[in-house]
Amino acid sequence: MVSASKTIDLSHRAYFLTSTPTGNVVLAASEEGHVSIINSDSAAVNTIKTKSISGISIHPDGKSFASIDQDSGVLQLRSIKGALLSEIEAQEILPGSSYSVQKGFEDCFISESGNSLLATAHVADDLIAVNHFHLQLVNNTVKASHANTVEIKDPFIDSSCSFYFASKNLFPLWIAAGQDGQQLCWFGIDGQQLIKLEMLPLQNTTPPVFSPSNDFFAVLDDDNTVCIWSLSPAEQIGFCEAADEEDPFEISMCFVDETHLLASSSEARSFMIDTKSMTVLKEVDDSLCTDFSSFRPIGGSVAFVHRRDSGHGLEGWCDKLTFVENKALLDLVGSPTK
Repeated sequence: MVSASKTIDLSHRAYFLTSTPTGNVVLAASEEGHVSIINSDSAAVNTIKTKSISGISIHPDGKSFASIDQDSGVLQLRSIKGALLSEIEAQEILPGSSYSVQKGFEDCFISESGNSLLATAHVADDLIAVNHFHLQLVNNTVKASHANTVEIKDPFIDSSCSFYFASKNLFPLWIAAGQDGQQLCWFGIDGQQLIKLEMLPLQNTTPPVFSPSNDFFAVLDDDNTVCIWSLSPAEQIGFCEAADEEDPFEISMCFVDETHLLASSSEARSFMIDTKSMTVLKEVDDSLCTDFSSFRPIGGSVAFVHRRDSGHGLEGWCDKLTFVENKALLDLVGSPTK
């Protein structure tokens, strides 16, 4: 049995979930702009209301966050209490672009160092601008100054662009166009400048999730196979298929430690995979950890997102967060905590 270390009932949907590197402060947000600030140590929750959101990322000091106003596409910096600190508008759309390309940022991501803020914006149907801003603390307020912009081709035309998990100085951008395909593009910081890295542009995979050391990452390919890659050199070193063909692996995955990966299935079940032998060790089948919509690592725990209201549509959607410590998950499969 797996016991939760704590559960948090939200008054809204947890469409977005972001945390500081240590997991001491967690933000759960809905697209409508409800943001719950969770103190992970005390489980205290404070909910604020902002404008509609298309992307959100917390500063590693837990005192501010960046978000994208879904309606205007403006990048906003806010204090952890919701006070607006500054706003940044995206660059203009290039002439000749179709009507479907709207001026505005699409997603944002604050680096683990807290020194860099990245934000994506389409400037043409087939062109994505990845903007890099320096972040500085001035009079106890976070200020952003533009550093540089890298433009990349959109291989699918008018795709969605999202930053997900990242290592300390490696920022994968997931470019997705539904059934038309997905592609990963990799960025890094060289000195003070954002650069596009000449790494393997993985296609038709989920976003990568990194091991604690950042030496390895996992993706799910278009055959619903879990694939483990090393970063140096960049090569696939293993794969694992679901035991049940009728219940394949799906998008939620996270490393519990360097050699154990938690992976979800289409039936909202979760399985522990040994990444050395690439075998499924055990299903994590406690009632606390089933019927979830997603999960992600938060500090030394995994946070499972469950819908807690009785509805089925979008109206009235409220979620619950269930935190399970990594140690409890490793104990379940008989592996010592590393």
